[in-house]
Amino acid sequence: MQRIIVFAKRNMKEMLVNPLSYIFVLGFPVLMLILFAVINCVIRGSFASQAENLPIDQVAALESQIPVTFRMRNNAPSMAFFGLTFVMLIMTLLVSQDRSSAFLTRLFSSPLRAHEYIIGYMIPGLILCLAQMFICYAAGDVIGVIEGENIGGEPNSYNFGIAILSLLSQIPSAFLFVSLGLLCGTVLGEKSAPPLTSVLINVAGIFGGCYFPLEMLEGLAVFCKCMPFYPQVLLSRAIMNSEPLDFMNFGMYLMIVLAYAAVVSVFAVFAFSSKMKDGKK
Repeated sequence: MQRIIVFAKRNMKEMLVNPLSYIFVLGFPVLMLILFAVINCVIRGSFASQAENLPIDQVAALESQIPVTFRMRNNAPSMAFFGLTFVMLIMTLLVSQDRSSAFLTRLFSSPLRAHEYIIGYMIPGLILCLAQMFICYAAGDVIGVIEGENIGGEPNSYNFGIAILSLLSQIPSAFLFVSLGLLCGTVLGEKSAPPLTSVLINVAGIFGGCYFPLEMLEGLAVFCKCMPFYPQVLLSRAIMNSEPLDFMNFGMYLMIVLAYAAVVSVFAVFAFSSKMKDGKK
């Protein structure tokens, strides 16, 4: 255990030294929250001006047309999920750079076993995921209060338990993206890994419904529900909106994300173990 802790500390220091950790992992999701909050305010202001000359019975119908994606209690979980993809990028860069610098080749001669290397990489990655999600949810609540809409419950009534539960529901996705980063960094080189990771970031953002409501495109929404991204976003949004957590919007979505996370983790462990055996030859 002591060897794992020492290796994990080294990896955490390498992540924190990288400025991308602050720019993309911690800063960019918060910037996106602010951007979507501004868009939401503009949309609400436009609808409010239209509602001034409408009968009361038509105002509610008009308000229902405001895109729910831009509401903070939906947007905060989406951006927290989106931020996890950048942790994948940091993990990919760390592992691929260790391989290109022959650091891992030299380290393979140490008494560390394959599972200890993998845990030593995953621990700092998961810590960074938790820190990113906490900052994102906290920033979303502050922005939501300023907007007059608190993300954790009714306006000006923050429900800390709901926010924490929504955050915890994204832990399977944290495992998924950390494992994807480990896998990409292991099988790809230092120059080829970042481009592929960038493609995965865009795929997760688009097919996760982080930018626009996928419900508007029924065929695409059905397809996206078979991938690990959109079910996670729907799950965390359902918790933030205190929707009934039955099997359809909780159990099934959670099972899909867990299944993908398990499969990717197995592939990552297998790939890293194979590289480790090749490095010892």
